[in-house]
Amino acid sequence: MNEQMKDELAAMSISDLESPIVNEKVKEFSDKVFSKIKAVGPFILCDEKDEYDHHIFDLEHISKTFQLYSGFENFQNEIRICDYIDVGNVSQLPLALKLLETLKKKLQKEHPNHNFFTWISSHNLDCSPPGTVEIRFHVFRENEGMILLTDDLDGYDNSLLVEKF
Repeated sequence: MNEQMKDELAAMSISDLESPIVNEKVKEFSDKVFSKIKAVGPFILCDEKDEYDHHIFDLEHISKTFQLYSGFENFQNEIRICDYIDVGNVSQLPLALKLLETLKKKLQKEHPNHNFFTWISSHNLDCSPPGTVEIRFHVFRENEGMILLTDDLDGYDNSLLVEKF
């Protein structure tokens, strides 16, 4: 977690996480997006458009383009909250944290033989209208590690929370 995210978490109250509107938005988002996560070949992907059922990936091309399978998953599993639900006046940080918890539970339940990296990133979590708030995930592969542009989390211009489980 970078310093920017620590500051935003410190300003948040516990009641923000348990807000009925946040819980309603989490359910709406989960039904639309998290229900589309599935294993496809060597990947765990969010198949938002139901296009991967019979898709055969060119693994050689993926390896050349992304260098690592985790890089491909990271690219494919970029989920922008505001692309799927109208967040209205809901504070983005509590919503993103609850969504991340929901995602973790789903991944642990449906893919128990894998470990994952998940993260939340945003340029401005509480702007109106909402800024870009993303949740990303990829399988942890021992030989690949975590896919980030830099290991210095405070070097990012945006708030960032990363977790391995």
